[in-house]
Amino acid sequence: MTARSLATIALAVTLVVALAATPLPASGAATGLGDTAVSPTEVTTGEPTPLDLSVNATGVNTTDGTTGATVTVSAPDAVDLSGATVDSKSVTPNATGVDASVDAAANAVTVSWDDDAGADAETLAVSVRLTGVVVGRTGSHDLTATVDADADGTTDVQGPVGTVTATASGSDRSAAAGDSLFLGEEDVDLTGVAGVAPAGESQRFYGVGGEAEGSVATVPNTTAADVSLGNGFTPGTYNLSSSSGTDDVVVERPSVRSLDVYPGSSTGETEVDGSSVPASVGTLTVEPRFNFAPADDATLIVENEAGLEVTGELTANPRVTASGQTVTLDVADLSTGTYTIRVEGADELDHVNATTTVRIRSEARTVTLSRTTVARGEPTVATVSGEPGSVHYLRLSGDALRDGSRLTVPTARADTRNSLSMSSVAVRSLVPSGMSNS
Repeated sequence: MTARSLATIALAVTLVVALAATPLPASGAATGLGDTAVSPTEVTTGEPTPLDLSVNATGVNTTDGTTGATVTVSAPDAVDLSGATVDSKSVTPNATGVDASVDAAANAVTVSWDDDAGADAETLAVSVRLTGVVVGRTGSHDLTATVDADADGTTDVQGPVGTVTATASGSDRSAAAGDSLFLGEEDVDLTGVAGVAPAGESQRFYGVGGEAEGSVATVPNTTAADVSLGNGFTPGTYNLSSSSGTDDVVVERPSVRSLDVYPGSSTGETEVDGSSVPASVGTLTVEPRFNFAPADDATLIVENEAGLEVTGELTANPRVTASGQTVTLDVADLSTGTYTIRVEGADELDHVNATTTVRIRSEARTVTLSRTTVARGEPTVATVSGEPGSVHYLRLSGDALRDGSRLTVPTARADTRNSLSMSSVAVRSLVPSGMSNS
């Protein structure tokens, strides 16, 4: 080997050694995300609150003299940081020059630091306390963190910090997209509806369908909206802007759709609303059906013939929280008479109601006529009472029938569900019954 060749090899070895001795920049590839937290996790919509954020960045090289390393916590628009200020911040261990700032445009807070002669795989505990944070919308909102441990402007690792759940404490309920509002309900939190103005702000609604078409409704505060005629609401569909192409809000007229009463402790028997039962039946089951359950409960009220309320004597819990839920009434000790049963909205919607009656009678089976003297061709109504569900027979003289007509048990049973006109006599049973003539 020539002297020139030996010199070339020596130079190459020298270059390799020199390159190996040069410190490599931290790549951030080993940086990870450890424990994270946000506190509190439950807040009130629209009210300023402090927020404590903590992020553990793992595998951080604090030996290479990096300056301006960062952890950034970003929040969705619903968690408004634009008015927030940094109350305190901390990065430990082996960090100096710790600083923190809020970026209102990005809706994020960034904590920065410089290395302070630590280790090549350090776990740094980064924390910041913000005051004046306002969560403008009801619901759950996720916060995320990004770490740039080597200050090269790229994200080393990203992950969740935690979830802040906001509720509107001054509202009766919170509506979400697709929920119906009911005319007459008050203090509805609308901030969960996409596109609605955040807490504390007003919102205008443009009617596009139903009775609402062409009208405009306005609420001064979206966390406590009154769905009232005074605010311009009528039943129908609304958009959030005059140019919107979607139906964003639906307002319904609250109503009680049906009110059925059954003998016994279930709904399996024949309905007796508008009819009579003996006190020995023991219990009555009342089944109201209504459309306003999302906005209000319903309550049952029972009054005697004098108009005095006797509900408390019959049930300990007259309130129902869902349409079709039943209330059982103990009628064993009720005196003979007609009782009015009314169901209505329990709170704000107490103007929405429906009524029926039930007569408590003696045990004896009876037949009563609405008129005992009639001319040929005029009707009278025969009311047959007895044990609910039993079969009763009403005997009529054949002379009462028109010429050529014939009354049979099958035809009588079919017709007495409503009424049966037999010459001058109309027969209606309070319970399913059979009839025959002789």
